[in-house]
Amino acid sequence: MKKLAIYVFIIAIVIIFLIIIISMVRSANNCCVKYQNYLTGMWIGDPEFLKKAELSDLQIFISPRENQKRSGYIIMLDNNKEFILNQPIELEEYSSKHNQRWAAHSANKKNTNDLFNINFILKTQVNDIFPKQLMFALSITNGVLSISDHNGKMYSLLEKDLISSAVAVNTYKND
Repeated sequence: MKKLAIYVFIIAIVIIFLIIIISMVRSANNCCVKYQNYLTGMWIGDPEFLKKAELSDLQIFISPRENQKRSGYIIMLDNNKEFILNQPIELEEYSSKHNQRWAAHSANKKNTNDLFNINFILKTQVNDIFPKQLMFALSITNGVLSISDHNGKMYSLLEKDLISSAVAVNTYKND
């Protein structure tokens, strides 16, 4: 009888442990999906960043994710309102040795949902303005996307335009 009680206890502990692991994995996956969906849409240059970069406009559209890839479009104008970039782009997610493809990070260690880093390879030549490997740091809380290289050099700071995003994504899906 004691052996049966011990076996039942061990089985109960294993089941509880499995439930905890499954719920943690599902929670992490839901968080990634939330950030993947939020990345989709229209992003416009932060006014302070544009001023420092001597740009009059920067807009990036990022399409919904399809098999680790995203297409999009980038428009960049200098202070004379002349195009620096006006072209489609292709992005592909990748994992580096140091980072997962989607990695949660936060200045506030208690809140890992504050910032996600996403590694991308830029599949399109963009006038040598952007490097081939990029890190996107995405904050839903602040509605901000920064694009940098892995050495920390920032190439853009963007804010999510929710209204334009809704229209652009709807148009993209219907085409």
